[in-house]
Amino acid sequence: TNLVITDSQRAVVLLTGSMSSNTQNITVSDSHIAGVADINNLDAYESGNDGENVCSGNVGIYIGASTTGAKKVPPSPSALPWRKIKTDALWLGTMTVSNTEFKNYHDDVCSNMRIFTSNEFASDNSNGLFFENIIKTNVGSNNLFFFKDASPGDVGIDNCGGDFCTGLRNIITKVRDTSLTGQASSTMLPNNREVINEDTCTLNLEMNGYICEGLGWGLLTF
Repeated sequence: TNLVITDSQRAVVLLTGSMSSNTQNITVSDSHIAGVADINNLDAYESGNDGENVCSGNVGIYIGASTTGAKKVPPSPSALPWRKIKTDALWLGTMTVSNTEFKNYHDDVCSNMRIFTSNEFASDNSNGLFFENIIKTNVGSNNLFFFKDASPGDVGIDNCGGDFCTGLRNIITKVRDTSLTGQASSTMLPNNREVINEDTCTLNLEMNGYICEGLGWGLLTF
């Protein structure tokens, strides 16, 4: 997929639905994704609500998910918003973002902007996300990602037996080169202290997750 997207609250939300047990792959390459198109005209983004701009919270990539079924068109009201997941998650699923420029994701532009974030509806599982050859233009050091916590409203007998589903705490995001974090290779993980190595991982509370050295991280299903 080759994309040019600017000024979008949720720029890229890609889900796959299939009964196949094979790996589902999503690829975004040779693209340009900008939180704001023109930083010299920020007055155009003023909303008038307590001084918060309409570009606040803009996200470039929602981590994808692979499920056992596609949505119907048109979708039922209970299936909206589009990023909502209504069928079982597939374990095998990857999302790769390469040769892509992310521009103007910075708190000096608008608050709480992120290159990528987790999908709060992916309570069971998200795709493994891989980055390589990324160009960052005016991207803040605390604006790379944000991992969302599970919501108390998601607790229910029909979901995970009256407890939080663990999908949002078990997401793997890997950067195969220096282009995103500056490290030779790195893995970004949610704020799940039970799984990290404190010697090689650094917590960033602004992004609610860890940046860890290397790619030697995986997911276990049983």
